Amino acid sequence: MMEPTQGDGVRCLDAEGGVLSDALREGRADAALVEAFGLAWAEALGADERGVWASVSVSGVWLRLRRIPPGTFAMGAPGRERSAVTISRGFWLGDTPVTQAMWRVVMGDDPSNAHEDVRPVEQVTWEECVDFGVRLSELVPALRWRLPTEAEWEHACRAGAQEDWLGAAGLDEVAWHAANAEARTHPVGLKAPNRWGLFDMLGNVQELCVDKVDRGPTGLSAPPRMAVDPVQEVGALRVCRGGSWYDSEARVRAGARTSQAPHHRSYGVGLRVAADAT
Repeated sequence: MMEPTQGDGVRCLDAEGGVLSDALREGRADAALVEAFGLAWAEALGADERGVWASVSVSGVWLRLRRIPPGTFAMGAPGRERSAVTISRGFWLGDTPVTQAMWRVVMGDDPSNAHEDVRPVEQVTWEECVDFGVRLSELVPALRWRLPTEAEWEHACRAGAQEDWLGAAGLDEVAWHAANAEARTHPVGLKAPNRWGLFDMLGNVQELCVDKVDRGPTGLSAPPRMAVDPVQEVGALRVCRGGSWYDSEARVRAGARTSQAPHHRSYGVGLRVAADAT
């Protein structure tokens, strides 16, 4: 394994766990990870140049999570008002959108328009996504599964960068969008990941967040300006992030925001699951 370098996922996580870099160098990663990050629940685990990962299986379907470290970032789209937001605690986030296979073993159905186990589930409502977290928490009770907040999502998407396209890579390298997706979703994980090992944060399907929002004459209401762990709890609509296979490049960006009603379904909207240790 390569030596961790300043600014990568391992170094960021070492500030949280305090032992990770030394453990990797000394070849005792598993024990160190279990101790530092409370990974007794993991069925597989490891670390690489992008950070720590851990996996669980549900009825034979694997779900890999990435550790997202705490941190402060400038939230919002370039060219508009941005605010410094702090995520005070590390959390776990699926390294891909939830697949149709995982949705089916948890929920017992597959509402997707384009069926394939390894594609992201779509045509799911916000209400169903909240229920997905509840049911998954019953199946894997060592973790509390949920939708990420809008701030957590953007923090994870940017992965320490300010660029709206996940760093120096061109958009086509990291995202399926209107110009390259051929009017359909694609199997998850085919594009390049971001700095923290997350695939498809942009494009393929938009990802629902827990936050509520309203739409006015000038567009969506602004995200809350709280400096630490913001979440918006009032609004008739629900926030979607990341853009989808049918969106233009302007909407497939880390700072772009859209919304839908909590009972609405769309061919281009799915979810990515977050988790906290119980």
